[in-house]
This record gives sequence, C-alpha cells and structure tokens, in this order.
Amino acid sequence: MLPVTVTRSTWYRGKDAMMSRLLRFDGQMCCLGFACLQAGILPAEMLNVSYPSAIQPSSVPFPESLHGLVRTVGTGPEQHTHSSNICRAISEINDRVAIGTIEREFLLKRLGEEADIAFTFVD
Repeated sequence: MLPVTVTRSTWYRGKDAMMSRLLRFDGQMCCLGFACLQAGILPAEMLNVSYPSAIQPSSVPFPESLHGLVRTVGTGPEQHTHSSNICRAISEINDRVAIGTIEREFLLKRLGEEADIAFTFVD
C-alpha cells in the first residue's frame, strides 16, 4: 500500500472540476497529484495533467504503486492506458462541490484502499 499524505493547504478539492489537475500552475494539487508525487513522479511530468493515465514519466518507469489508478488496453503498438474506474471515482469525490470535508476524506480513504493507496490528510 502506498502511503500518501495530502496537505490540506495545497489540496485542490471541491471546486471547479474543469480546473482540477494533478498539479496546477499555482501549486495546488488534487489528491491524485499527491499520490503521483509521493510515488516518484516528477512535478514537471504532472503539471497541468488531469489524470495519472496521461502522465508519460521520463525519469522512471510508471510506478507500480500507482497501477490501481490505470488500466492498460491493447497490446504492442496498439497498447495505451486509461484511468481505472477507481481512479475516476477518486477524482469525482475529490472535485465534488456538494460534500463536506469529513465525508470527502472518509470516502477518499475508502476508495484509496481499493487502489492500494493509504490517504492521510494533514493541516
């Protein structure tokens, strides 16, 4: 299980989903951005990217610890990745406007476990 600490002061959540990114230009990240960063993805590779499946890491192979967030389709030259169902569910909860902090964090912890991610939220 990948331990992921989400710092609330830089956590982008409960706002406009169209503006949510793994890492935004203002330094804020969605919870999946914290997971990518703590799994070894470089900030430059996450900047302005919406989902882990869209990352093309140059520094390291795609981290094994994040494989619960992506699914591979096809083989050979036709092979590509998509966001897993659990990844999309985590993203939806992260960005949902009509939800309180306690409920959001509870749901993200539960969903994270399904992707082998242990979210912890700190101030």
